[in-house]
Amino acid sequence: MRRLLLVFGVALAASSCEFGEVAISDGESMLVAIAVMRPDIDRQWILVEQTLTGASAIDDTLSSVFPGDTPPLPVTSALVSVTNISMSNDPCGITSFTETPADPELDRSLGLYWGPTDCPTMRPGDSLRLRVETADGLLVTGQTVVVGAERVVLRINGDSVAVPGPMLTLNRDTDTLEAEVEPMSGRSVQLEIARPDSMNVLDPMFLMFLDTTAITVPGNLVNFLDDIFGDDDSTSSDSPEGIFVAGRYHTVTVALMDDHFFDYMRTANMQLSGRGFVNHLDGGLGVFGSVVAAANEVKVISDLDDDREGGYRMAGTVDGVAVDIALELYVASAGEDTTNMAAFVQGDWVQGALDTSADGLFRSGEMALTIYQVSPTDPGSVSAILLGGATGSGDSFTLTAYDRQLNQVGSVAVTRN
Repeated sequence: MRRLLLVFGVALAASSCEFGEVAISDGESMLVAIAVMRPDIDRQWILVEQTLTGASAIDDTLSSVFPGDTPPLPVTSALVSVTNISMSNDPCGITSFTETPADPELDRSLGLYWGPTDCPTMRPGDSLRLRVETADGLLVTGQTVVVGAERVVLRINGDSVAVPGPMLTLNRDTDTLEAEVEPMSGRSVQLEIARPDSMNVLDPMFLMFLDTTAITVPGNLVNFLDDIFGDDDSTSSDSPEGIFVAGRYHTVTVALMDDHFFDYMRTANMQLSGRGFVNHLDGGLGVFGSVVAAANEVKVISDLDDDREGGYRMAGTVDGVAVDIALELYVASAGEDTTNMAAFVQGDWVQGALDTSADGLFRSGEMALTIYQVSPTDPGSVSAILLGGATGSGDSFTLTAYDRQLNQVGSVAVTRN
């Protein structure tokens, strides 16, 4: 066998020099429609684009509706509509989508079409029909069934809540999060776990979808994508971060999907073979599906197994304002010379009452803490104060306060509870 492989390899090498350049003709452009109807929101949108063939130049100045996606080939001036074919007397009738919605706050990216408020009418089990016709006569149609849930439940050990509901508390060292959907119509569950960044924008840490109506996530689950998409932050630990971080509030979103959106999420178009993507549209590619989602807040804690964890009080003057806050601090992860931590923060801060999370670290015996107090008009501005440079030790010490430009703006006295 080894000899046969050697002969084959020599023959292939000898023949490879005879290959010349072969011109491959441009592929046929196809219409792409992305339409996911959500009865839990009041405004629907549909994206219409064309597949890339190499014949058309891509405008690099355009940005995709989906963050991180490639520049699109948007389709404009199309006739886009959705009809509820289960409701003959639908007050919305045939719902037409437009590129120029009246609401100036809506995204007006090329190829993005918006429906009117609360149209089309959508009840669980209703059948909807999509129709997209371009100015040059291309036609894409599709059909889907509206999903609906009797109830969405989150459970953490003995505690449960119907989503959306009161905040739950999860101990990442010992607890397990369970999400379950009781569907009226629909197929599978998608679970997203996110926490807000410094601009108060939710940053997804975990996303999973299963062909089932229930999913369980252990509190100590490691973020297996951390090594793939992480950066070279010198303050990060040597091991991947957990999905749940003690000292942070998390938003858990549970979604129920129909067959079409589930297939769209779980399959992909292979670049070499062109196969693999499960398509339910006629005349084009994409998805016409249905999703309903509900979210709930979860407070994440952990066992207090580090001497630096626990309660702190910080009082002093920052930016000319008297501040007095309480910290519930947890160690998140430890590196070679740095220990990351997070804390729940409550009390009076620069811009008033505060109830949020803060990130920080211990390094060389000192504490540094960044507190974000989001302003409705300027999130992440000077309201983000960096505390650093401990000048004392033990259960009582002082931290110097700096603004985002590292100008000293005050100090606080810190005491352990």
